[in-house]
Amino acid sequence: MKSTHPRLTHLVLLHAATLVVVFSFGMTGCANRKGSPSLGGSSGSEGSASAYGDVYDSSGEGGYGEDIPLVGRTNGVNFFSSNVQRDLFPAVYFGFDQYEIANAELAKVQRVAEYLRSNSSKLIIARHTDAVGTPDYNRNLGELRSQAVRAALVQFGVDPGRVQTVSYGEDYPADASDSESAHAANRRAEFGIHR
Repeated sequence: MKSTHPRLTHLVLLHAATLVVVFSFGMTGCANRKGSPSLGGSSGSEGSASAYGDVYDSSGEGGYGEDIPLVGRTNGVNFFSSNVQRDLFPAVYFGFDQYEIANAELAKVQRVAEYLRSNSSKLIIARHTDAVGTPDYNRNLGELRSQAVRAALVQFGVDPGRVQTVSYGEDYPADASDSESAHAANRRAEFGIHR
């Protein structure tokens, strides 16, 4: 049996150790930190995890319907006006720094789609965030969340022209206290039906 050259063994071990360090950094170095979230952690692939469990890939390809234009992002839409019914459907909740729809939350979106397929109403998706992060960051994250919900509705057979979105960021918290449970309650998309 031939013995391996010591220098070659050393190089192989050094290379393996480098890979372990790089892989470890990739798994932990980009972890979300309270107060400085990053959008890079949200891949949207089925089977990935969020705070609410496995997530649904509404496009079938890891995306969220980027080719579907958002009709009427604001256009004077007021989710809180008297001609919007807001109590028909429960909110969809998102994990910290996440925009994927967790499989556990997907049934809520499907219920909204079933309603819209049997009614001619128009829908408003009001997106909300917690207070962690900058207003610009939260606006972008809210946009990704509404695109995810909207794309799932389209996948369930809803005409995209019947869906409007509006972003309120952290302005209308469901829970104004400063705790993780309050933040979790504020990371949501709510549904309203035009009367």
